[in-house]
Amino acid sequence: MTQAMAQPQFYLVWREGSHSNTPTFKHPNYGSAVAECKRLTRENGGKFYILAHVATAEKRDIDFTEVDQIPF
Repeated sequence: MTQAMAQPQFYLVWREGSHSNTPTFKHPNYGSAVAECKRLTRENGGKFYILAHVATAEKRDIDFTEVDQIPF
């Protein structure tokens, strides 16, 4: 297990049930995400959520084998 991060590295604004509006912008801080969340709610109605980046999983090793002779 790795050490927990001190604070989220970015935030996303998301609207449940809206498949066409997948979050694409990473807000660098909470204040930026709050402003965008309020703007989207004002313009669209409904309920928006602020999601915080709290963990990361990453596969780093890749096995790559080079063939000595090309078979054709």
